[in-house]
Amino acid sequence: MVRPLGWLAGAAAAGTRTVDLGSGPARYKDSLKTRELPVYGGAVVRPVPGGAAYRLSREPARAARRFVSDRPRLAGAARRALEGAGRLRDR
Repeated sequence: MVRPLGWLAGAAAAGTRTVDLGSGPARYKDSLKTRELPVYGGAVVRPVPGGAAYRLSREPARAARRFVSDRPRLAGAARRALEGAGRLRDR
């Protein structure tokens, strides 16, 4: 298992100044951060059939993520399930 502080220290020694820990809240992120920067995501999609297909393919996942994140109990259960899956993967 990779220890977070070990690889962060190595990255800093190699000259890395910014590490993106991804979106969403997590206790480990709060303990490691030195500041917060707003980050925005999106896509530029041309008004052509391929653009519409791309947008339609992405929307169900976005809607599901919004649904879960807007419900704290469900978000907590999802977080615990993902943490458990991560522990199993690291074995």
